[in-house]
Amino acid sequence: MKVSAIRSDEVYSKIMSAPPDRKNDIYRYELMMPFERKWACYNVPIKAKTPGGYDVVRASGLLGHIAPTKVDDTQKQNIQLISDEYTLGRLPVALAHETNHNVRFQFIEWKNDITLGEMMISEGLAENFATFLYGEELAGPWVTKTDLTTLNESVKPLIRDRLDIQGFENLNAYLYGDELAKLQNFPQAGLPYCAGYACGYHFVKHYLKKTGKSIVEATLLPAKEILDAGEDFWND
Repeated sequence: MKVSAIRSDEVYSKIMSAPPDRKNDIYRYELMMPFERKWACYNVPIKAKTPGGYDVVRASGLLGHIAPTKVDDTQKQNIQLISDEYTLGRLPVALAHETNHNVRFQFIEWKNDITLGEMMISEGLAENFATFLYGEELAGPWVTKTDLTTLNESVKPLIRDRLDIQGFENLNAYLYGDELAKLQNFPQAGLPYCAGYACGYHFVKHYLKKTGKSIVEATLLPAKEILDAGEDFWND
């Protein structure tokens, strides 16, 4: 297997120093182009055919990523954090999470009208796979920042009845929480940071314990099968 490192810290530093009219293209061609085949699976072009059209820049924004045009000197410390000792030590865990996504969507067809429930299960599977390999103490902040009291009393009641909503503009507040939704000018839902990720993690964890299935087996299952089997999670 050939592994090519893409130094996002270096690319973001370049974007930070670039004039405004160059920032988007640096993001497109130096940071996103290596993932062109993955974006193609989602029908997202590297660059839109018409100015302001749908492409990787707009899609990244819908996913909660900072816009390249906003990467300026105010982001210098955040860029430095990408390559500090704490971050580098967690790269294998993040890689395991993303690898799980890549494996899953070789067997589960991606669809543009994906629901909140499907996204939640996908993220829950990925993080359970990561902690299966490296331990729960290395779970990401998208899980650990939500304590169980907040999960049960605040998150689950808001998410349970909205599992069928679609469209990233509607999903974002539930997946990423109000803080990031506000940054992207999306509607807020009264949820903490990455509430949907935390809910997905604990839902899948509950499902695995209940069914006795391994995370490897569960990774290839349809989200509906997992959601149906773990329905009692919402009553815990």
